[in-house]
Amino acid sequence: VYGVAIVQEENGMFGAEIGAYNVKPEVAIAIDVTHATDSPGISKERCGEVKLGAGPSIGIGSVANPKLNALLIELAEKKQIPLQREARPRRSGTDADAIFRMLGGIPTANVSIPNRYMHTPVEMVCLDDLDNAVSLLTELCEVVDGHDFVV
Repeated sequence: VYGVAIVQEENGMFGAEIGAYNVKPEVAIAIDVTHATDSPGISKERCGEVKLGAGPSIGIGSVANPKLNALLIELAEKKQIPLQREARPRRSGTDADAIFRMLGGIPTANVSIPNRYMHTPVEMVCLDDLDNAVSLLTELCEVVDGHDFVV
């Protein structure tokens, strides 16, 4: 298991490309934050519904490996870890967008922590969401070996 702190996500995802190329992972999880839409001024109709305190979120869409996402959902249900889902049909807006296309295609998923007031000096997350993300990723690390994520 490798943990890589990536830079330059906001301006080109260059760190994700370099990290993926150097590590050559069999599977990658991009961990980031996502907009919590349970606050004033955020359109649930436009952005979907992601609640602070309702668990981490996974992105469902073009960059997400469906088999890896299915395993994350299965583990969350089995271990009773709250998990939200977000539709991300084109791109995730995270380093997953760069990682999944490296080295002929790396099975990639996106686990995000709901965040209110993103990109402001007063960002807010729920510590339970952080703990649940750690629990989910720990469970994944224990079972991921031997899975086939080719789609």
